[in-house]
Amino acid sequence: MSLSKRLYIILFAALTLAGSSASAKDKKSISFEYEAQLEMRFDNREFDRAQNYFTRSMTMFGTSLVGDVGVGFKSPLGGKHRLMVGVDVLKNFGSVSPSPVFRGVNMYYQLQKKIGEKCDMELYAGRFPRNVQEGGYTEAFLSDSIRFERNALEGLLVKFRRPKSYYEIGVDWMGRPEGESRERFMIYGSADASLAPWVSVGGNGYIYHYAGSDLVEGVVDNILIEPWAKFDLAPFTPLQELSFRLSWLQGGQQDRVKVHKYVFPGGPTLDFKLMKWNVYVRNFAYFGRDLMPYYNVVDAGGFKYGSTLYYGDPFFRTRAASPQDRALFDRLTIGWEPCVTSWLSIAVRVHMNFTDRYEGMSQFVSVKFNIDSLNPVFKTGK
Repeated sequence: MSLSKRLYIILFAALTLAGSSASAKDKKSISFEYEAQLEMRFDNREFDRAQNYFTRSMTMFGTSLVGDVGVGFKSPLGGKHRLMVGVDVLKNFGSVSPSPVFRGVNMYYQLQKKIGEKCDMELYAGRFPRNVQEGGYTEAFLSDSIRFERNALEGLLVKFRRPKSYYEIGVDWMGRPEGESRERFMIYGSADASLAPWVSVGGNGYIYHYAGSDLVEGVVDNILIEPWAKFDLAPFTPLQELSFRLSWLQGGQQDRVKVHKYVFPGGPTLDFKLMKWNVYVRNFAYFGRDLMPYYNVVDAGGFKYGSTLYYGDPFFRTRAASPQDRALFDRLTIGWEPCVTSWLSIAVRVHMNFTDRYEGMSQFVSVKFNIDSLNPVFKTGK
């Protein structure tokens, strides 16, 4: 019997026993909970492999499905609680295998509680969908492909919301030392505050511990922080958005076996966006050092660090002549995101990438169905 079947049997038995032993009053406070999130994504990337060392040309086309069920109840001491279990599957269209890839079993506890008069707290513990994160992590922290292919967090997330501010902090445990698998975990956080209807400030960051395995010794420390300020002048115009986001990306990385000292890549960013009728033009520019200096480094076991050490967009490696030099990465995006319903969203985008030359383009289409917004008791993040 598979692990997932055993888990469902255990959950069903536990719910049956709890229901049979609960009083009539307790039964009235218990509710059936459900979630369903489906995303179809088409991402066609066209680059010249002879000239482009950031990423190869490819087409990624597939569907991701997360479905969870469980029980929810309100505590006499305050707060809303629920226990959830579900499946997480991915189907890459055209794959040799006709069956979807089973990525794991979601199992988590969720708490929503009011702290004082102006602060709402929310807590997740277990394996839960990544979309409950609400922090403004840019592509330097998480690329589009990572968000889609690894769309679950394993660990803990705590969120606090006030009338004019938001904070979150969590830990994601990504690996344990088993054979070639490394011990890996990330502590991450995000915060933002509104100073005025058109001005907000905040910051994002993570500390990524990339340790050894049963076969390979070594530890790499990977730290990235980003303080930012955003100005949206749309209230003074007929536009939906006219924003300028300024930030500084600062990394701190150390390979304890090969380098024995920290390197500190970083640089400023400028993110401009103009939107009207749900059609927008966005230009993102980073001018700094290579944020992924160990990307092509091979560890003591002969394994390339690559995308297991860096989760950001590979264009942040830049084309700098040396680790001490700065170089430009610029991405121009034209997109359309029509408002359909609260539970269905569509996005169409074209990305054009530049460094000191034109690097290539990609065409992107996604359709997201999220039934969470229909749940009257619990509503998750984005």
